[in-house]
Amino acid sequence: MIGRHLDVPVASVAPRPCGHVTWLSPFMDLDALVSNTLTRELLDWRPTHPGLLDDLDKGHCFDTRVTTT
Repeated sequence: MIGRHLDVPVASVAPRPCGHVTWLSPFMDLDALVSNTLTRELLDWRPTHPGLLDDLDKGHCFDTRVTTT
C-alpha cells in the first residue's frame, strides 16, 4: 500500500533475527493475538478516526511532490 502511493516497487522479504537477539526469535514467531477491548472498557475509549490501513489507503500521509537538491 505504501509502495503504491509512493510509486516504488516493493518486495516481500523473509524475516531474519539479528545475531545479538537470536534467543528472542522463537517468541517473535508466536502469533500474539491482541485486542483493544480492555482499553475500551477501562477508559471508555471509542475511536472515531479511520484505522491505519484506511488512512494510508486514502493517501493523506503521502507528499507526492518531488524535490531535488
